[in-house]
Amino acid sequence: MMGINHTITGAIVYLGADLSLGSGGAAPHLLNCLGAAALGSLAPDLDTPKSSLGRRFLPVSWTLSALIGHRGFSHSLLACLAVAATAFLLGTSYPPWLAYGLAFALGYATHILGDWLTTEGVPLFWPNRRRYRSPLNFRTGGLGEYVFGLAAGGLLGFWLYRLF
Repeated sequence: MMGINHTITGAIVYLGADLSLGSGGAAPHLLNCLGAAALGSLAPDLDTPKSSLGRRFLPVSWTLSALIGHRGFSHSLLACLAVAATAFLLGTSYPPWLAYGLAFALGYATHILGDWLTTEGVPLFWPNRRRYRSPLNFRTGGLGEYVFGLAAGGLLGFWLYRLF
């Protein structure tokens, strides 16, 4: 999935979770949490220098690419669990970070889900390298992804308009 669509879906899932918990978008630091979710939604692709985030952190991206390759460990349920556990542990030692860390972790999980929707799939149960994908999937950068991105962007825009 393209970076912009990862960012949009990360923000949508965070905002949907925030709204469903009854805060109505009034959670403290809502915009910062949206940013953390968007950043988390790009983080798994640090394993490739071709990604939106990888181009901005080339030394890190080159290292991860050489060590684990693209769509390896960073695209697994184990990585999601590690990110969520780290967010929780950081949040317990410094409570204001809990909301940001959990938003980041939610964005991270959304990235895995987004790549699961593509024809390339993801190795959910890494170190088992078998890739899993949705029965209804689309090619990254194909027409299906553009339609998905437009619909997701429209939903995000509508929710943000209603909130602000």
